[in-house]
Amino acid sequence: MFKKLLVNIIKFIFPLAILLLILILFPANKESQGYLNSYLDKISNLENHKTKSIIFLGGSNLVFGLDSKLIEDSFNIKVLNLGLQASLGIIFQMDQVEEYVNKGDIVILVPEYDQYIGFNAWGTGATLTKTIMHTNPNDIFRLRLRQIIQILPYLTNESVEKLKRWRKDDYPNKERSQFNKNGDFIGHLNLPNRPKGKFNYKLEDNAKENIFIAINEFKNRLTKIGVSCYLLPPPYPIELYNLNKSNIDKINSFTKKHSIPFSCIPEHFLYPDSSFFEYPHHLNSVNRKDRTVKLIQIIKPYLN
Repeated sequence: MFKKLLVNIIKFIFPLAILLLILILFPANKESQGYLNSYLDKISNLENHKTKSIIFLGGSNLVFGLDSKLIEDSFNIKVLNLGLQASLGIIFQMDQVEEYVNKGDIVILVPEYDQYIGFNAWGTGATLTKTIMHTNPNDIFRLRLRQIIQILPYLTNESVEKLKRWRKDDYPNKERSQFNKNGDFIGHLNLPNRPKGKFNYKLEDNAKENIFIAINEFKNRLTKIGVSCYLLPPPYPIELYNLNKSNIDKINSFTKKHSIPFSCIPEHFLYPDSSFFEYPHHLNSVNRKDRTVKLIQIIKPYLN
């Protein structure tokens, strides 16, 4: 009786599993001009870089708040901005970068503070799934167990959405075209601030040690192949910093415990609310330059 039931269950599940696998592995529309599809260009630049480069990893604080060309011109070194969206998770970026870095490269991690909370650094399932399905479905085989757990609730829906968009582009603003060759988003530079509500949210839960263990292991692997790795704090509104200071202090303590000290103190990148174009990490054009000039001074000693 049990054996027959088991066979019937397998007969029911097997075709569904095959169908889902086909949906997952169906090629993405790589011509799409959506925001997340810019990751295709970023990874392509990373794969094809041959000379010593400075590679930034993180979320939208880098996309909206970094002038890579200014850094490039200051040091005459290629700069690759792999920043995209915090909810993608910096673990995904670290795993991809590790495959393509070259001896002499400098990798600079700039996660948003909420990536240090819980398992956010492994990617919130919705963004991680969408990015993989809309850029390179084969990346699903690169994922760690925790990331697979994160994406499972979204996998079917995003696989179907990928099919729907195969012959059309649902992104009228063509965000992908508003990235420069370094990977910076420049579509907002001439626009006035448009803040999305008051910047007063408190980081949920406390910073967890798991991400610092992962970063330390990543740093040690890069060091063995001659690649330098550093950690920097993101730009942040002053009021939010004061609201979340206990958590940020805890982040600092974990970096010291695992020998991944911040290369500067978080206070170096605090700005008033009026400095942000949109969300609490999206600097406007004036403060984007200010933040980049500060980074240049901080990075300078690394190059020696």
